Amino acid sequence: MSIQAFSAAQIAAFTTTQIQNLTVDDFKKISATQIAALKSDQIAAIETQDMVVLNASQVKAFEAQAFSDGMLVYGIDKLTAAQVKGLTTDQLSNLSTANVTAMTSTQVAALSAAQVNSFTSAQIQALADDAAAINFKGVGTAQVKDLSSDQVAALTAAQLKSLTADQIKAVDTEDLAQLSSTNIAAFDAKQIGAFTSTQLNAMDGTWIGSITTAQIKGMTGDQIKSMDSTHLGYLTSDQIRELTADQVAGLTTDQIQYLNF
Repeated sequence: MSIQAFSAAQIAAFTTTQIQNLTVDDFKKISATQIAALKSDQIAAIETQDMVVLNASQVKAFEAQAFSDGMLVYGIDKLTAAQVKGLTTDQLSNLSTANVTAMTSTQVAALSAAQVNSFTSAQIQALADDAAAINFKGVGTAQVKDLSSDQVAALTAAQLKSLTADQIKAVDTEDLAQLSSTNIAAFDAKQIGAFTSTQLNAMDGTWIGSITTAQIKGMTGDQIKSMDSTHLGYLTSDQIRELTADQVAGLTTDQIQYLNF
């Protein structure tokens, strides 16, 4: 008898042994309505060779909470990248932090901006080192703000280069302070110009000194004049020579004395 002959209610009554006895062909043919009826213990009982044949439309059909609970046993890391792309935001937002932690970097890299934006603060931080696989294009400022200090420090040069002005402004000052001079080198002049005065003054002074002459051209006059004396003192003579009249126009006489000409 074909799996398609069973109603959703009948599928929901299957024992875990019956689920395990279904064939790959059965899972290829199982309908979205039938999948939606599966309970967490049934989902956990699906064998890997059966799970991986489900297409995106079928994966989307899992009831969100049952899927989350079932994945704790089955192992979300066994899903293919294509299947992860098919998960709904409701399914993702219902994942436990243990499930999110178990995701692989390949799976995280497959997530769309909308999917990442469905993650809560706890889920973002549960990604741990795999946050270095996030494609930040279109990711919301709330999710960027939720990154931990360790996650910010682990961002790749490609990720840092992709951050928009709004995303940069959203990074917590204490997290941004974890960036090394190597990290800073990834930003272009326009991105440097996006930092808030609070962010700049929270940086280690050596961070300021590591800004290239090309990057410093992107700083605004408001950024320069908002820097405290300690941070102004870290500007090198080469950096100062690149400052324009507009950039230094707002400096007070007290601030000017801290510049290292």
